[in-house]
Amino acid sequence: MYRAIRLAAIASVLIAFPTSVLTAADPPAKSTLATHDRWVTSVCFSADGATMATAGGQSLLYRPGDVIVWDAKSGAQKAKLEGHSSCVWSVAISDDASTLVSASYSGEIIVWDVAKKIARKKLKHKGWVRSVDILPDGSQFAFAGEDGTVSIRKTADGSEVKNIKAHESTIFQVTFSPDGQHIATASADKTAKAFAVADGTEKAKLEGHGDAVWSVAYSPDGKQLATAGADRKIRIFDEKWKEAKVLEGHRDWVSQVAFSADGASLVSVDQGNAIRFWKLADKSLVKDVSGKSSVWCVAISPQGTVVAGSHKDSIRLWNLASGTELMRDAKDHAPKTPPPPPRPKPIKVEPEKKEPAKKDAPKKDAKKPEPKKEPAKKPAPKKEAAKKPAPKKDAAKKPAAKKDAAKKPAPKKEAAKKDAAKKDEPKKK
Repeated sequence: MYRAIRLAAIASVLIAFPTSVLTAADPPAKSTLATHDRWVTSVCFSADGATMATAGGQSLLYRPGDVIVWDAKSGAQKAKLEGHSSCVWSVAISDDASTLVSASYSGEIIVWDVAKKIARKKLKHKGWVRSVDILPDGSQFAFAGEDGTVSIRKTADGSEVKNIKAHESTIFQVTFSPDGQHIATASADKTAKAFAVADGTEKAKLEGHGDAVWSVAYSPDGKQLATAGADRKIRIFDEKWKEAKVLEGHRDWVSQVAFSADGASLVSVDQGNAIRFWKLADKSLVKDVSGKSSVWCVAISPQGTVVAGSHKDSIRLWNLASGTELMRDAKDHAPKTPPPPPRPKPIKVEPEKKEPAKKDAPKKDAKKPEPKKEPAKKPAPKKEAAKKPAPKKDAAKKPAAKKDAAKKPAPKKEAAKKDAAKKDEPKKK
């Protein structure tokens, strides 16, 4: 039985529906997945593709996260499961869609009864939990996170079955094999590993990546295992854990990968904005689509339609076989009135015109005429020379001394008067 590929990512929801159910001529109704505007950090399908679940929120820690169950055919919301205090990183659903497990950034793990819309069991893990997965029959689930351990537990009561110290670094994704015999991990230590579920023994260590491995995915028949990550490469391993193919071409970190139902095709997305469709037989790139921002999640439904999501882009969906895009979100159906193209042009040109003007500014500040004014101040010394006649005035005062000298006869007159008086004295007698 085909198991849906589970993913984890920060994104806006992008979903694909079968062409027979929803096409560009049939825009989604209101209050559907197409109008969902919250973060979607994970998406998964039930085995028959009829039910889909998404998880997310609006903030890593400061706002409650949410888990929503959808009718995958119509896109209508079936249930909203509330209980997480922070953003929900990952969600996984059993094949029959009766049990769902979710994990959050704050380390909360909740087991849900989908039909009753209630939390069956709540657990708390130290550190954030990045990924969860559930066995096809829903009897056990596993989660992993920043401490590098994988915890396998019973769905019925949450009791731990096995604890595996898988890596020394963060585990970004954990996934069960379709037959439930193995569990694979993708880690920041540049490796992916496979362990036996029964006893936790390591079965394979998959090396070759030059940077953190972000995604690991089994093909539906379990004969292939794909890994991808920050080195921008996708590596395909066979059922004997030997590397069979390497897909190259991404220009940014590969966020997620997903196999088609027949295992012949693979879809990958990256942090740049690329969504790529590959044919594995000859490693050829069938289709390369660009979004508006980083693309975080991708999934392929059992019916062969593609789900892809990014941080700001519209809801987009494709028919995997033909590569035809079916529809975007509800916003894409509304009339668009883009701004006139001439408007941004002046904004780009103005800085170029202003730059030479700034270069001329120093010339005005130079004030070269000032040195010319300085020689004009040279007459000042002439005025000082003109003051030289001042000593002449001092010389002119010399006659005053003559006048003083002229006054000297005064004592002679007084002496003459005295002599005359003396001469007259006898006369008076």
